[in-house]
Amino acid sequence: AESLVRQNQLTNIKFLVADAENLPFADNSFDLVVSCHVLEHLPNFERGLAEIKRVTKKRAIIALPTCLNLCAACLLGGDNFWRISKRTIYGLPWGILRFFFNLSEDGINEAYVGKKELPHLWRYPWVMRCQIKKAGFRIIHFEASSLCLPYFNFLLPLVKFLDKYKAKPILRNFGYGSFAVVE
Repeated sequence: AESLVRQNQLTNIKFLVADAENLPFADNSFDLVVSCHVLEHLPNFERGLAEIKRVTKKRAIIALPTCLNLCAACLLGGDNFWRISKRTIYGLPWGILRFFFNLSEDGINEAYVGKKELPHLWRYPWVMRCQIKKAGFRIIHFEASSLCLPYFNFLLPLVKFLDKYKAKPILRNFGYGSFAVVE
């Protein structure tokens, strides 16, 4: 990223490493804050969300992995979704069962790189919306990141068609991740 800034002669851009649960910025510092697949890695999700709220002056975009997509089910079942493998026979069904086994939870914790002490929660979309509202944000737009389908490339035209409607009330819950634009 820094080389792109230099290459394009961009100014007024600063890169730093900081604790997402204790951001080193004053209240209302930014017109727009973008959090793209960061919060699910934090030990305290609510604290990270509160920090985004604190430093946001106008709007924020919050993207998280959500688990009601068949590609997510493949990963959560121990398979990959981009090619058929030995695990495919049980990966997708096991991932779908995990959706139901975890309904009383916020989502499904796959643990980052298989380490249980490192959280990586695939939230249910309704939980994501609820937690964002609980943090004091008002959701002005919510949609699926992508409505991908597993294994079969011949389904890509269907995916492209469905992606046109990924903000519609039903389909917005079935993305391989979701994002919210909030104030």
